[in-house]
Amino acid sequence: MRNLFLLFTLVFLLLSCSEEGAKPDNLLPKETMVRVMADMQLAEAKVKNLHLSTDSTRKLYSLYELSIFEQYNVEPEQYRESFTWYLNNYKEMNEIHTALMDTLDRRQNQISQ
Repeated sequence: MRNLFLLFTLVFLLLSCSEEGAKPDNLLPKETMVRVMADMQLAEAKVKNLHLSTDSTRKLYSLYELSIFEQYNVEPEQYRESFTWYLNNYKEMNEIHTALMDTLDRRQNQISQ
């Protein structure tokens, strides 16, 4: 999970200076992006803890990812377009990133109690 966070942060920093593009018609709301991204972080952590082969890890994570998209009624392309748009809009992505960290902290605290 730490590696994904570092990668996300690096991509976020690299793209944060890009010009704003046109907002996609099917842009996911920030709240939905936060929920989907939090669930994806947790899915990645679950898969990593299973210590499977790389191929098995990718396949299992893909299944988790599809399940998450289905749960939130999100199409994979819609998520990718939204993620890209938010990455190119620093203020918006910063708000998502802050909310994502808060959400993951809250979930961790719930588990710890």
